[in-house]
Amino acid sequence: MSLIATRGCHNRCDFCLLSAGAERVRYETRPVADVAREFSESGSPYGVFVDNNLGGSRSYLRDLCRALAPLDKIWSAAVTLDVTDEPDLVREMALSDAPGSSWVSRA
Repeated sequence: MSLIATRGCHNRCDFCLLSAGAERVRYETRPVADVAREFSESGSPYGVFVDNNLGGSRSYLRDLCRALAPLDKIWSAAVTLDVTDEPDLVREMALSDAPGSSWVSRA
């Protein structure tokens, strides 16, 4: 199942389409409870967040991990490597069944 929790990114990576041109794509988030409910009610055991950078807000990602953990579903997402600056956040991701997350380095 495809999920969307956030949109945009605050980073300006050289390789990223969101950095092309003069326009900056504002980072927006959906309510965590809405995202968790959507995933829970889907009946799918696996979800892929198609967000540009689910880790754009570490506090949001932490809250999302805590909301997803009780669902006992596997999920993955793209996050920037700077999320690893907080090992406890990486642990939260692992405990909430996010083994397939992709780590992208900022350029």
